[in-house]
Formats: sequence, C-alpha cells, structure tokens
Amino acid sequence: MNSFIVIGTLQRWGEDQALQVELARGMLAECGIQVQAPGAMAPSSDLSGDPMTETIPVPKIHLVAVAGSVRRDGYTRRFLDLLMDVLRAYPDVTVDCIDPCDFQLAFPGEEASIPLQDALMARAKDADGFILSTPEYHGSYSSVLKVLIDNMGYPSIMEGKPVSLLGIAAGRLGAIKSLEHLRSVSSHLGAIVLPYPVSVAEAHTKLDDAGNCLDEDLTELLHKCAEQLVRYTRNHQRKQTQKER
Repeated sequence: MNSFIVIGTLQRWGEDQALQVELARGMLAECGIQVQAPGAMAPSSDLSGDPMTETIPVPKIHLVAVAGSVRRDGYTRRFLDLLMDVLRAYPDVTVDCIDPCDFQLAFPGEEASIPLQDALMARAKDADGFILSTPEYHGSYSSVLKVLIDNMGYPSIMEGKPVSLLGIAAGRLGAIKSLEHLRSVSSHLGAIVLPYPVSVAEAHTKLDDAGNCLDEDLTELLHKCAEQLVRYTRNHQRKQTQKER
C-alpha cells in the first residue's frame, strides 16, 4: 500500500486553492509523484477557514547497494553505510546491501557461479535502482565488484535502471580512474548512470572514531547523490508506469 505526502495548508475553497494545488501538482510531477484528482477533496464545512489538504500517493522505492570490498570494516563499506543512512532517511525508501562476504564468489562459467547468480538475482530482481561502491585498486575498480557485476545476469539486471557510483581512494586525487571505468562498464550494461558520482579522496582522514564524516563538502555530496538517485528513480517509475498503460 502506498503512503501519502500531504501538501498545502489552504485556507479558502475556490480559485486560489485550485491554483495552489495545480502549482504544487506541477512541481511534484517533475519529481515523478502522482497527485490524486482534486475531486478527492471536499469543501470545508467550517467557513472560519479550517486547513484543507490533498494527499499524494508516493510509490515505494527499493534500492540495492553493492559493496565492492570484502573488508566489512574498511573505508568502502563505511562510506557506503553513510550513503545508505542518508537514503534510508527518505520516506518509503528501502535499501538492501549486497555484501560479497555473504557469498561464495566464483567466475562466470564455474560450477559455483550458478548458485551465486541465483542468489544475486533473487536479491536484486526487485530493485528500482542501484548504488555501486568500490575502492580504487591499481587505477581501476575492484575485482570483487567485477565478479558481482558479471554474475548479475545477462542481460544485466541493472539494464534500464538508475545507478549511482561511490569510489574510495587513499590518494589525494580520489577514485577518479575507478569511477571512470565503472561508469563505462555500467553504461555498456545498459544501466542509467547518474551524474555526481561520489569520489572520496584521502579516505583515512575523512572519518572520526565513531564513523562520522568530518568533511562538510563530502557530506553535502553524499546527500546530493542520495537526493538525485531518489528523485530520478521516482521519475523513472512514473515513466515506466505510463508506458505500461
């Protein structure tokens, strides 16, 4: 069942209210949120001006985050946890994390890859969008993440889905090269790679002992990445629904 956003504190019934509702409807439509018909509203019986409201159903969003490192206490997972915390703060957004430590990794073609593919497909089949995270290893993304990507179906289960990228590096230049390679591969799979990837430079200096981010600009970028992914995914859901109709 969809939950609802309530908009407007409208004091008068009439043209002014209708105009405000239509303006709000247009703004929310840009975010992919469908507004219930104005007929669902009823004029207030209290002429003193009780607030009038309209409810707008918000489709649920399920995201799958993929950890590209087997180090559960490493910087890649710690920054991915921060991004997932931001995403989970959104109403009606759920996030599942695929941790490579939970699977027996195998190369495609090996016998052990069959149960791995089945498990990954089961976890990711209902995803509306993805977050791919990786440390930068030797100028590219991790082999762990590549194994996971290669075992997520053909055509890829990420095909046609929005994808945000997170790269972690110890150097001052950040994870530029790994994100560039990951963007190229994701695009080749048919994923919709969103702008504003998060590149964390000198990761060992960016967290306190409690795991909180010490860099305000990086915190802002994490929030911007999350906001963009949620907004685009909602709009993508709306367009897919319209096509099905």
